[in-house]
Amino acid sequence: MDYCLDDTLQLDFAGHDTITKMFLKFDNIQSLIGNPSNSIRFALQDTGIHTVCLRSERLSCLDSLCQSFQVHPPPEIPIIDCFATDSSILFNWTFHPDETYRI
Repeated sequence: MDYCLDDTLQLDFAGHDTITKMFLKFDNIQSLIGNPSNSIRFALQDTGIHTVCLRSERLSCLDSLCQSFQVHPPPEIPIIDCFATDSSILFNWTFHPDETYRI
């Protein structure tokens, strides 16, 4: 899974009961979220590889799920030079590594 810096992740909850306790761990910071009624949203503010884990506790049963994902920095916007004649248009720009450009 890939995301960009400042994207927002949303976790939607369905089919839960009032007995189950839910814990969310994002990059080793754990917090009790209790029993969420709908969803939780948070913004991605650091680039790199991150991991989000969800753990549930109901009576003496535990269950957990973790997912890692990459957050990329915003692309560098190329400086475009445009030259036009009566019959054509020429575009030139500087390429940045690992980026794709479309016209």
